[in-house]
Amino acid sequence: MEAGERVGVKSCMLQKGLCVLFCCCRVTDRHRLYTEWHERFGPFVRVRVAHRSMLLVADPAAAASILVKGPGYVPQKPPEYTAFDVAHGLQGFNGMLTHQDEATWKAARRAIAPAFTITEVKKQYPVILGCMCDTMQTLDEAIAAAGGAADFDIEHHVLVATNKVVARGFLQLPEGFIDPEQQAHDVSFIMATASRFICEPWRWVGHLYLPFLTAEGRRLWSARRRLAAWGEAIYDLLQQRYAAAGVPEQDHSLAGCLMRMTDKHGNKPKRGAVVAEICDALTASETVPSSIMWTLYCIAMRPKLQQQLQQELARAGITSSTATAPAGPSSSSSSSGSDAAHSFSQ
Repeated sequence: MEAGERVGVKSCMLQKGLCVLFCCCRVTDRHRLYTEWHERFGPFVRVRVAHRSMLLVADPAAAASILVKGPGYVPQKPPEYTAFDVAHGLQGFNGMLTHQDEATWKAARRAIAPAFTITEVKKQYPVILGCMCDTMQTLDEAIAAAGGAADFDIEHHVLVATNKVVARGFLQLPEGFIDPEQQAHDVSFIMATASRFICEPWRWVGHLYLPFLTAEGRRLWSARRRLAAWGEAIYDLLQQRYAAAGVPEQDHSLAGCLMRMTDKHGNKPKRGAVVAEICDALTASETVPSSIMWTLYCIAMRPKLQQQLQQELARAGITSSTATAPAGPSSSSSSSGSDAAHSFSQ
């Protein structure tokens, strides 16, 4: 909070912290709620939830100064993530989102971090562009079927595209190895259930002791089983991929980082621990649609900004006619969309 105070944080001291937590987790149009807060209190809003504070920043320069800590920086373990134990449900093992030991958390985060540097992400631009173009084609077809302009909830479609990017790009899985549609449905349900457990703790207690009593509990069990099965299958595939020569030192893909991972003592983690990290990677894609929807909302409210973005993309060679990169990881070298992605990455 010191960094926030230096840039003039205004406090929004809401006395009933549980109500704030309820708003953050359950309000479907929370982007509008946050916008109202910033319009009322300014670009910096501090929300106190019980004994902890949450800082909402709506100033790009301040966000950069607060969030960017330099190479090698690893934040402290967020205790709030304990609620997401529900995500994979692997007994005795925790992925990075649910580690409670600080040293173990840092070891996992340092191991995975190289996969998400700007350099590595740029390598995925052709895959990202291709998957998002697939999504836009799906939406175009839906609009055509509706006979014109219509309202669509794009969150599911973007989540499917993100799942494809993680599978084909970051994990380098074969086409069809997992079902991105089913994964999207499962991840959305799991995360929504976790949010309900935060807001309504009695549901969490009931799930712990009587998980099959309700339809929600049975569906959650099935979704977790599918997620764990995918994690196991991916682990076996990666083991086979690197069995002969190990993980090359220059391999900074997410797959390579996962298989190179060590625990806080420098030892190779057990199978279940790596599977839990893989399941976290499959679940974490849920955050991307939220960010994209928030971005689209802000852009839609500013027509001039839309024009500026279209011009910027056009200068980079990305237009509705050129952004047609295949979504597969190995067929992007000869496509115009790949050329556009390469141009954009420069």
